[in-house]
Amino acid sequence: MNQIIVSFYKDAFSSLHCAISKGNVNIAKPLLLLSVIELICCLETDNRIEITRIKNKYEELQKSYGATTPYQYPLYILENEDFFHLKWKEARIKTHTPSAKLIRENVEYAYLDNALWDLLQDQQMQEYFRTILVNNFLK
Repeated sequence: MNQIIVSFYKDAFSSLHCAISKGNVNIAKPLLLLSVIELICCLETDNRIEITRIKNKYEELQKSYGATTPYQYPLYILENEDFFHLKWKEARIKTHTPSAKLIRENVEYAYLDNALWDLLQDQQMQEYFRTILVNNFLK
């Protein structure tokens, strides 16, 4: 395992840009990433993660963590991180308030950097990055 690549993504996961409201960190982005990791673990075979699967897993985890932000916000905003991407049907639509309809009608799927995708094929790496998210944002 290339330790430089692992370190790069560790830093990226540890320093996610999360909104803060009334002194509380919004956990929507870490929760969405955790959803993606769990999907890779259980369902996905290539670097194309279906939006409906992300939505369903995110909403399942939302209940466990008491989060209320709808899935489309972290999904859309997470694309600002260097390692998470959306495959748009046309050009990316810029908005401050992405709707579920906008996502449903304009995004084909989500995908990760190939290097991160490759790392997450290993179960130990999945657990490693899951732990980073939980310890930094979800405790």
